Amino acid sequence: MIPEGEIENASYFSYPLHLGERDCSTQRRYQKLIDKAGAPDITDELRQEIHDAAVKPVKNISYENADTLEFVFDQDAQKFYFLEMNTRLPFFYDSLIAKVIVPGDDREHTRRRMICALDEFCVEGISTTVQFLKKVLETPGFAEGRVNT
Repeated sequence: MIPEGEIENASYFSYPLHLGERDCSTQRRYQKLIDKAGAPDITDELRQEIHDAAVKPVKNISYENADTLEFVFDQDAQKFYFLEMNTRLPFFYDSLIAKVIVPGDDREHTRRRMICALDEFCVEGISTTVQFLKKVLETPGFAEGRVNT
């Protein structure tokens, strides 16, 4: 799992504001395909540790920007390790033509709603990864949360 913690450090805040974490393990050719927010299968205590670790590097400096801090998560040991800090939110500078965001009551509900949304998604004139994404979402491993980068 690659949990990311998003931090907003705009000048109108006097403190870093954590915007939550997401799991970005589903990748193809180093491109994140599916982000799951919040990251599944972690305890509330570990989620808070990730939030704290994401805020700590920018807490005591005069840094004014939006950031994404990436961590690698060892599921067996239930530990996470700092990977990198991106000094921008990745979806502002993405080469993708569209992002499909689907809310849901829980992970399974969201997964099913995403499949329905992709069934209705229409892009003409260029190749897309829509069918590939549907295939990923429909695999038993993804449905059960067993995804590794």
